[in-house]
Amino acid sequence: MPVKELPPFRVRDLMHIGKDSHDLMCEAAARLVTAVTKLSSGLILNTFDALERRELEGLRRDLAVPVFDIGPLHKFSPAGDSSLLRQDRSCLEWLDAWPPESVLYVSFGSLACMSAQDLVETAWGIAGSGVPFLWVVRPGLVRGCAGEASQHQQLPEGFEAATRGRGRVVAWAPQEEVLRHRAVGGFWTHNGWNSATESICEGVPMLCRPYFGDQTGNTRYVEHVWRVGFEVGGDLERGTVEAAIRRLMIDKDGAEMRARAGELKKAAAVCTGGKGGSSCMAIDKLVTHIMSLQAERYWSTALCRKSHDAPAAPTMAAQSNTGHGGRRCHVLLFPLPYQGHINPMFQLAGLLHARGFAITVFHTHYNAPDPVRHPHYRFVPVPDGMSGPAPVAILDVVAHIIAMGRACEAAFRDRLAAVLEEYSRDAVACLVADTHLLPVFEVARTLSVPTLALRTGSAASCACFLAYPMLFEKGYLPVQGIGAPRSFDRCIVESQRDMPVPELPPYRVRDLVDVGEDHLGLERELIARAVAAMKLSSGVILNTFDALERRELERLRRDLAMPVFDIGPLHKFSPAGESSSLLRQDRTCLDWLDAWPLESVLYVSFGSLACVSARDLAETAWGIAASGVPFLWAVRPGLVHGSSADDPDHRHLPNGFEAATRGRGMVVAWAPQEEVLRHRAVGGFWTHGGWNSTAESVCEGVPMLCCPCFGDQMGNARYVGHVWRVGFEVGGELERGSVEAAIRRLMADTDGAEMRARAGELKKAAAECTRKGGSSCLAIDKLVAHMITM
Repeated sequence: MPVKELPPFRVRDLMHIGKDSHDLMCEAAARLVTAVTKLSSGLILNTFDALERRELEGLRRDLAVPVFDIGPLHKFSPAGDSSLLRQDRSCLEWLDAWPPESVLYVSFGSLACMSAQDLVETAWGIAGSGVPFLWVVRPGLVRGCAGEASQHQQLPEGFEAATRGRGRVVAWAPQEEVLRHRAVGGFWTHNGWNSATESICEGVPMLCRPYFGDQTGNTRYVEHVWRVGFEVGGDLERGTVEAAIRRLMIDKDGAEMRARAGELKKAAAVCTGGKGGSSCMAIDKLVTHIMSLQAERYWSTALCRKSHDAPAAPTMAAQSNTGHGGRRCHVLLFPLPYQGHINPMFQLAGLLHARGFAITVFHTHYNAPDPVRHPHYRFVPVPDGMSGPAPVAILDVVAHIIAMGRACEAAFRDRLAAVLEEYSRDAVACLVADTHLLPVFEVARTLSVPTLALRTGSAASCACFLAYPMLFEKGYLPVQGIGAPRSFDRCIVESQRDMPVPELPPYRVRDLVDVGEDHLGLERELIARAVAAMKLSSGVILNTFDALERRELERLRRDLAMPVFDIGPLHKFSPAGESSSLLRQDRTCLDWLDAWPLESVLYVSFGSLACVSARDLAETAWGIAASGVPFLWAVRPGLVHGSSADDPDHRHLPNGFEAATRGRGMVVAWAPQEEVLRHRAVGGFWTHGGWNSTAESVCEGVPMLCCPCFGDQMGNARYVGHVWRVGFEVGGELERGSVEAAIRRLMADTDGAEMRARAGELKKAAAECTRKGGSSCLAIDKLVAHMITM
């Protein structure tokens, strides 16, 4: 019978409130939710306007409090490691081998249970369908089966043999990533709200098997309102299960549902896609509302659409860190305003915010962040006194960094004093600043604010900075021929450049930090100031991990009389995404990648600062064209020496290049690099070798072609080629023939396959470090404890 007051619900779709003990509990829970909502100053919902516009309008009419539809929350802040069950991430690699939309993902959430008979019928229905599948059979899924029982102990005898080669059974899966995977074409779900919205946001149609609570109502919407799935009702029987799976995955009916799900995916992307999206605007309104609430008023969140399958609490211990008198502890941050330094600082901010710290970000006017993209943080602008065009040449960048630090010193002193007066000094745990902002550390010291130094490079490059005076004293520096034309390099004494530096193995002289010909000693000054900043601080934070640089970290701990926190790779704890990008990311490249086979595409990007000559760009282009390898190339505005930052990317490519590579290449101005490197289709990365790019590539098991330009990039390339052996350097003058050969070596030869295998091992090591109990997680615990005690 329909419930006319709540269309499209039927009586069977309601959370039943009858006379049994279960329904009495439902009634009590419903009364409690209603009472809490009415006591609060607002209602936060994990949904979005395009999905439930009519329902949201009804709520706003019926409630006397504001309603904030800020979902889908997982698109703003992925859950990641907040799972109470250990995720088996190996299933993502298993999915990589399957064609687009061919695999059925099966998961009944974290609470629902089924009878042994239903599990058996489900299993044989899956087997009979012939469809590839990934099935989550968590411990305790079957009633009466011990929670310790493995997934394989719960499956019927003979099932694994019957489905060998086309199925994978795991105890728990990283669901957001599974549903986002190109191989997944359907989701058999219990229809908890989190699962339903995650499926919708990835355009994946659903088989629904609701069990309790709001799951029946969610199923009604999936089938009769959005029409992106259907219910598997009644008693489970293997024949009906098989037919339902075939309908979803093979039949025309399923294809139509998939198309409608794709439209909802686009609608969700619009809601979350920028300042004008409905969910983004709702977040802005929520932040304004929170800030306007008086302290004595009550604020609660009633996430009514929150399903029972939601993680209860982050594994990373997101406790509320409080200072004296129960006040929340503030961490102050000051990033260097360049992309490669902004990303790690904001990743650190996300990590600390998840641990309960309040975050205040000081920033220069140059490359100022957009506060709207970071609604949880407070931003304090610091005038930097800099004007004129952005520096392009690397020595100009070095001079700009030094001058900017000096220029903002007085203004920062005033801003910091005001913040301390507002928060109270006791409520501020510490200031974390980039090591290239020495005046910030000096000001903090005069105002008695404890500091921590963030080094955005590797542990090896940090050790190189500390050793800089010794390198000059022993004659390793200055390097002969540095900054001279490449033709001149062949005439100088190459033996000195190839000479090992025994004090800093595996470095050779040519691998040391380099910014080119430096008559004014700017590089030496920059490094000396960074070292001074570290020595003024109470600890050093590094975006690296123990399994990657254990020896180098041990050396740093010996050389520095302070704690060293190796909490990387930061992007695995707190992805940067588009929120901290200074350039607009072209996300259409991810859809383009979906069409390519496993590990077939070369990704090319030279970072946010490096520049190349027009000649080098042309030789690179024709080498890529001749290789025959599919490619995704980020040609950012301003990449070519002498070009304008306003020039479109294609303008600099040689005539005929686009025609020669049509159908197998894509050129974009900027790409969402973390997601690109994580994509199954990407099999190699041609990089400038900046530390962020290197770490991101290592963590995704992608081997590298290295073309270092300046700074620590030569040293990073040395580690890639000779320590980790997951890539090699494209040295000397760029010439199309050598470029073609290098690409073929990485992407097609046995040599490249071996590098890829070693990169895969490093990927596993990085994953271990970031799991609960891993070295990086333990280092984060130590860092938080250190901050609180400072």
